[in-house]
Amino acid sequence: MNCDSFRNRIHEHLRGGLSKEERDEVERHAEECSDCGDHRTSCQELTCREFVNFLHAYIDQDLSAERLAVFDRHLSVCPDCTGYLDGYRKTMGLSVAALSELSEREIPEDLVKAILEARKRS
Repeated sequence: MNCDSFRNRIHEHLRGGLSKEERDEVERHAEECSDCGDHRTSCQELTCREFVNFLHAYIDQDLSAERLAVFDRHLSVCPDCTGYLDGYRKTMGLSVAALSELSEREIPEDLVKAILEARKRS
């Protein structure tokens, strides 16, 4: 197994969706490759799905020091979440820039309400 195969299978492995042979192969690779071993440990602490669910708190710096350390460890070994975070920040920056060009009178009230409501739900 190579590192790309490992990263494609680690989440399914942690959810219990692999056969015994496949699990053994993933575990063997994690034991032999320190980078993938670190990735496995990070995924056990915080899954990518959990990362996305807590992303707003992370961006808003509203996490405990312990939880922030878990996020930072996850980011240090997960290029997918690092890319997701970068994309999220760029999207938010572009949104803010686009909205700041409009005056308050030009922003439809229902749009503002929809954005605020979506933020509350996430």
